[in-house]
Amino acid sequence: MEHLAFGYTVPEDHSEAPRDIEGTARRKVILVDLDDRRRTTVTYWLSVAGYVVAPYENTDELANHFPSEGVLLVADEGGLIAAVSALLRARVQTQALLAYDSSIDTAKMVRAMRNGAVDYFLWPDGKVFLLNAINSEARRRALIQRSAMMDGLFSLSDNDLAILRFFKEGRTPEEAEGKLSTNFANAKERADAIVQMLDSSGIEQAVETATIWRDLERKIHAQARMADALSRLKSLTARERQVLAAIGQGLSSKEAALKLGISSRTIDTHRTAIFSKIRVRNVAQAIHIAIFGGVV
Repeated sequence: MEHLAFGYTVPEDHSEAPRDIEGTARRKVILVDLDDRRRTTVTYWLSVAGYVVAPYENTDELANHFPSEGVLLVADEGGLIAAVSALLRARVQTQALLAYDSSIDTAKMVRAMRNGAVDYFLWPDGKVFLLNAINSEARRRALIQRSAMMDGLFSLSDNDLAILRFFKEGRTPEEAEGKLSTNFANAKERADAIVQMLDSSGIEQAVETATIWRDLERKIHAQARMADALSRLKSLTARERQVLAAIGQGLSSKEAALKLGISSRTIDTHRTAIFSKIRVRNVAQAIHIAIFGGVV
């Protein structure tokens, strides 16, 4: 017998539940989510995967019983991210804060990051990535380190990164002209200030930290594109997905018709419906959605 949990089926015998991940070591997850049903579902999945979960309905409840250890997993709604971050700062605690929600976009993710989140996941589509992030101890340490440096990272410009790389490469004052937007002395002063701001041991560590941030930025945009594509594709029928896959493979209407065993006119009809449903104007945009949504 089965029951539904957050839009998907969970067998009562747990036969399709996530398997225990090797190395979990009963690591603690502090879960904060205003949605009772989703909080119950997320707690279930994490518990079966081998984690000790401490679920909280809101920040008032969390404030009264705030665990000193564990990764924070917070739903991005109702100002929870900012509120939990404020609690962390007030308690001078450095636990990593992971955010998640059922629908996301780039602006929403960046806002969460600015409010203290160090990574962001789409639930339930991104639950595998979420489990892997919590499970990896090295990843967990990196998240905590990023959290402490987040304010400084958000203030870095492309010019700052160029200055850091300039000094990491051991360039001379004579080489500054034409490579930097300022003179050598000012660049050195700025580089020293960045190193101090990021609490780095030197230029090399500062460059490494900035590079990690760039990777994180790329991940933010990639997950946002994936979330957007998945959202648009939900309204397509099975046949429309097949037609979109054919479009993504670069097939003409005649080629797609031959492959799917239908007429070219039917393919064109499906194409018009697809473009309308996923809100695109041309084939290039449709292929973009198909790729990020995993159709091709």
